[in-house]
Amino acid sequence: MARMHDVGLLKDLVLILLVVLPATLLGDRLRLPTIVVYIFCGALIGPNALGWIQNAEEVAVLAEIGVVLLLFTIGLEFSLPRLFHLRRIVLGSGLLQITLTSLVVWFLAISMGFGHGTALALGCMVSLSSTVIVLRTLVARNELSAAHGLVALGILLLQDLFLVPMMLLFRVLSPANASISNLEIAGEIGLAIAGIVVLLLAGRYILPFIFRLVTRTTQRELFLISILFVVFVTAYAAQYFGLSLGLGALLAGLLLSESEYADQIVADALPMRDALTSLFFVSIGMYMDPAFIMRHLPELILIVVLVILGKFLIATLSGLFSGYNLKVAVVAGLSLSQIGEFSLVLAMIARETGIIDRDMHLYFISTGVITMLLTPSMVRYSEPIGNWLDQFLRLSRISLFRKPPPDSQEVQPSTGHILVIGYGKVGMYLCEVLRDVGITYTICEMNFPRFQSARESGHPAIFGDAGTTEILHALHVEHASGAVITSGTLDSQRRTIVLIRRLNPELYIIVRTRYIFDLDALYAAGASLVIAEEMEASVEIFSNVLRRHHVPRSVITTQAAVIRNEKYGPFLGEKLSEDRLAELQHFLT
Repeated sequence: MARMHDVGLLKDLVLILLVVLPATLLGDRLRLPTIVVYIFCGALIGPNALGWIQNAEEVAVLAEIGVVLLLFTIGLEFSLPRLFHLRRIVLGSGLLQITLTSLVVWFLAISMGFGHGTALALGCMVSLSSTVIVLRTLVARNELSAAHGLVALGILLLQDLFLVPMMLLFRVLSPANASISNLEIAGEIGLAIAGIVVLLLAGRYILPFIFRLVTRTTQRELFLISILFVVFVTAYAAQYFGLSLGLGALLAGLLLSESEYADQIVADALPMRDALTSLFFVSIGMYMDPAFIMRHLPELILIVVLVILGKFLIATLSGLFSGYNLKVAVVAGLSLSQIGEFSLVLAMIARETGIIDRDMHLYFISTGVITMLLTPSMVRYSEPIGNWLDQFLRLSRISLFRKPPPDSQEVQPSTGHILVIGYGKVGMYLCEVLRDVGITYTICEMNFPRFQSARESGHPAIFGDAGTTEILHALHVEHASGAVITSGTLDSQRRTIVLIRRLNPELYIIVRTRYIFDLDALYAAGASLVIAEEMEASVEIFSNVLRRHHVPRSVITTQAAVIRNEKYGPFLGEKLSEDRLAELQHFLT
């Protein structure tokens, strides 16, 4: 019997891999989120569709291991210094977004006749967005360090952290606890708190000791075994104290995140996590009922629209709370307007504990899948939508709760000054040099904390978006001698260049970008010089190599100048133009 059970599980895994592999390849070509592909695969082969797998609980056992590893690595990647850097966004915008979303959903659910426990659980589930999909999409678009990327990241960080108390809350909300006294509930909460304290103490003093012993050996597999030991022991201990398996793993990851072993632990755990986590989303898909979706398609469409619209508005308001203008808040709001993967985790817990019934679970899973499916498109078009609002509704200068100082828009008129657009690291160092050599300049920054930093450092600065005509007039672009665009996304940089060219056609415009693939678009928009970071690193490397081999400095300088004038073409396998080649040969001879 046991042997047949094992063979049955093996057969299920083979079927899952047989479907997931080609589906993932197809999804990659169609640019679909892998999470959505996994869920659809589960729905296809699950008991409610083709019926290839009838017992989803067997797969769920392995899937739960994937969730444990997922939460463990989330804890490892949760950098405390990173959290401190984004503290105002995390504590301000993140807390406002979670609270408002939960309260709005709770109120609507109560109005529809649901109980307080179910309504509160729904509020928690809807309040979370997809960390995996949003961050992967922003990274792929090189927008994570943009203003809207920072807002989204800060809110997502707090959402991930709130998963811990939400799991604890769901245990309290379980109908199984309805018949017990308040004293018994308090006892369970006290036991859970005691469990957290025990896990924290163990993680603080015991886990580092274990890894110190392991790293003294030369056995690589022992390190991997130690990771699994720590993950499953803490998960089991958490369950012993009445907490969830995932909560224990998350705490273990948090405790190890600041240790010297964190990077290697993540490197070793990621392959296992990704493989087993995919099973979790496949198992989630097995709970989907295609017939249910077709029967309730109009209601599902309405729910999806309400969820996206509601989360978008609340996340936008939360972005405004951090002092960003409405355009940035709109872009961040659209990025966060889906239901997240951890919402599906909470939904499964709510279903298992009886907080929600089967139909509500199916509604929620179906809604979550559809919103996840729409996320890449919403992120892709969020900035054009924000630009449209800026262009036609003049919303780019609106911000709430944090206003620029009264004189922030009153930069003294000047002639021959440099416009420094963006006060990040590059902009900051540039301004220090310009000030030291006595060249006049004016900063334009739409990230309010950076704007404040510039003003506090004594720099002339304007708070606003350089991609608007009004702000460029305030910067006296007509009388400037040059402009340096140090930050921004490709779309925002192109828009700024076009507007500057319209107001001052002869202005010399330098643009800093990270990737060489942006060169053609920026030059086409009107940039005079584009500095690509990845190519400049190559120039600096070969310059140092040549200097070490005593090549004359004049030859190195000329070679670098030729490559830059050719827009880094030689690095991309392009031949030098005849004029440049003749110039270089003449100089070398």
